Amino acid sequence: MRRILFIVFSAFILQGVTVAASCDRPMRGAAQLTVGTPWRRPPLPASLSGITWAGGTNYYAVSDDVFTKEVGLYPMTIELVSNGLSVVSCTIPSPTNRIQLAKAYDLEDVVFDAANGTVWAADETRHTVKEYRLSDGAALRALPLPDDLYHDRPNLGIESLALSADGKTLWTCTEEALPCDGPRSSPTNGTTVRLLKYVRPAAQGNFTLAASFPYATDAWCQAHDFHGKGRRGVSGLCALPDGSLLVLERELSFGGVKAWNAMSTARLFFAVYRVDASGGGKEKLASGSGSVISFGNYEGICLGPRLPNGDWSVLLVSDAGDGLSPSVILPMVLSLNP
Repeated sequence: MRRILFIVFSAFILQGVTVAASCDRPMRGAAQLTVGTPWRRPPLPASLSGITWAGGTNYYAVSDDVFTKEVGLYPMTIELVSNGLSVVSCTIPSPTNRIQLAKAYDLEDVVFDAANGTVWAADETRHTVKEYRLSDGAALRALPLPDDLYHDRPNLGIESLALSADGKTLWTCTEEALPCDGPRSSPTNGTTVRLLKYVRPAAQGNFTLAASFPYATDAWCQAHDFHGKGRRGVSGLCALPDGSLLVLERELSFGGVKAWNAMSTARLFFAVYRVDASGGGKEKLASGSGSVISFGNYEGICLGPRLPNGDWSVLLVSDAGDGLSPSVILPMVLSLNP
């Protein structure tokens, strides 16, 4: 989306309206996600497309912007207040001090593999999910991907990764449906992506593909597609302690057909759903919307540290590589009840 936004909106101030998204039947076990206060992170690197927690106040983020030479891995520190709803501080190195991952081109998400002291990162353009060494960025192993994933729609391919706390289950999916699986999203219909589940018998072992589950996004919240730029798909995944997933849906849509009307009503939406992939349950926990220049283009989500009251911190990170969307960290708090 970064490149699309830059091309379409570079000279306009954008505003619009909010329309709530729909959701499917609730899951067993209550969950609540409380949205905190957006926090402006350091402006560079601009294009952060994924984030993962590495213990304490330590995180790693990845950038997908090859054009500004930001592509790579960024160690971060993020300190939250005790209730998890706001950020106290954030540090991140400049692009010149990033960890350059071997042959990486278009990094869309990352997970920290605590058992091995490594990260796994998804490269949309290269059609790879690889494990990388932190000390020098060398590639160690690659995830075996189904052949169909090599025939994705341009710029709508592998977008998300999630790793379970025990390190034995890894999830990934594309942003929108593969051509063989169905149509793209639209104002009247969502798009159906595959949630791919990989497992390994031990945290140091090799992942194998164990299952694939369909996941249907919601339709667009606004009615118009401006020259094929509208979209709604999965931009992030987060594995939860109870075995369910948080799914981050990200949308760009338009309120009009003609150029100025479309641009002046272009909106970014996000929604976070909790999903039981095997059972098919899907429930919306949080959502938000805003104009492109005042609302984060949220591409990354991760589970953070557990809070003193037993709840979990959750962080969303925005991609500001379009030059309009702000550089934002959005903290949330997740309550899980059995």
